[in-house]
Formats: sequence, C-alpha cells, structure tokens
Amino acid sequence: MNKRKILQILLLLTMVIVTGCATTTSPSATGMRGAPAVDEIVGRLNRIAPGSSQLVLVTGEAGATASAVLAIGLEKEDGAWRVAVPAIDAVIGSGGFAEPGRKREGDMRTPSGVFPLERTFGYQPSLDSKMPYRQVTGEDVWVDDVNADDYNRPAKKGETRANSFEKLKLRNDLYRYLLVVEYNTRPVVKGMGSAIFFHTWAGPGIATSGCIAMPQEQLMRLLRWLDPAKRPVAVMGQKRVLAALGR
Repeated sequence: MNKRKILQILLLLTMVIVTGCATTTSPSATGMRGAPAVDEIVGRLNRIAPGSSQLVLVTGEAGATASAVLAIGLEKEDGAWRVAVPAIDAVIGSGGFAEPGRKREGDMRTPSGVFPLERTFGYQPSLDSKMPYRQVTGEDVWVDDVNADDYNRPAKKGETRANSFEKLKLRNDLYRYLLVVEYNTRPVVKGMGSAIFFHTWAGPGIATSGCIAMPQEQLMRLLRWLDPAKRPVAVMGQKRVLAALGR
C-alpha cells in the first residue's frame, strides 16, 4: 500500500471518528470521481463553523509528524456538505500539531482549532481568486517579535520597530502565494504564535516552522475555489482533536 493510499484511509477514518458513525456513499457525492461523502458530518460541521459554507480540513497522525498530513476542501450546497477539493498531500510544522491553545512562538508547531480564512498575499500584481489580495514587495514583513506593538501583524520593514520579522517576499517561490490563517489575530496574544500561512512547500516531507505547505498547483486550486462570501475557515488538528470539535 503506497503512502497516498494510507493518507486517504487516514482521512476517511478521521471522518468516521468525527461523525461517530460509518462513512457511506451518498447520492450527493455522485459525479465527484470517488470523493467521500461528507453529509454524515453536516451537523458537526455546522457547530464547528456556524455561518460558514467552505471549510479546509487539515489533519494528520498523532505525534510530531509533519509529512503524514492531508488537506481537503469541503463546501456546503443546499444544506449538504460535499467534497469540493479532493485530498492534497501537505506538510506542517516540524513539531506537529500543537494542542488547542498551546501553540507558542518559535515552537515549530502548527496550531489546532478553527480559524477564518480572509486574506491573501503574493508576488504577482493580481491573483486568480475571489479572496482579498495584496501584492507584496521587499519592504513587506510579518512581525514575530513578541515584544513589538505590531506582533503578529503585517508591516513595512522601514516602519516597524520590531527586532524580528518574516519577509513576505523571498528569493524563492515558497511565499509566491500566501493564504493567511487568522490564528491569534483577533485578539493578538503576545507569545502565542505568529505568521501562520498556507504556502508552497519546499518538497514532500519537508516540514515548515508552523505553516501548512503543499504543492503550488494544489495551493492555487484552493485559492481559485475559496470565496469570501462563503466565510471560509480552516479546521486543523490531529484526529483525536477533530473528534472532540463541535461536541
């Protein structure tokens, strides 16, 4: 059994745990080229993300594994949740998922929980997406100095007093397209972690410092699908954490 098949089985098991019942084939999934039906978890999803009709589920194995992670796009239409973007191989922080509320600055872990997806950044003048977008330059940074007034905020390098920050325009393509995970942004709590994005990966199995990374063409697929009018959110965490969401 290859790695991708194992990961697909992992995702299906996650759905079973979240619903508390077996995953079944549903007429609503007809024509989706074998995508798993998700109608069985609609009640749970509505409690997890009330008001949202787009959801990016990011889940992986227990422990500090960064490579065995999948992202999948779910969309609610006519009251039923369906797979809109099939499973994508992805990576997270080298420390794995942090328990809800336990993410800390510099711990190399990816936060767990439910977070809005509201804005994007990138190198190009425009982006093939409905999401709000801003082109960045070499002056654009994201502050990770826990003592700075603009901690976990975008800023201009020449204007911030922060002692440390992440450049938003790199010499490579890793940040060519950035989808911001609104983690620790409303409100900002100093030291709880900063600069959590979806971005292009450096390669299969190569962990991040806490972001979610995937192949660039798959990231673009997500960005083209996302619609701010549908109030998209990211739901992220280990299987057992996801099982507890919405109870």
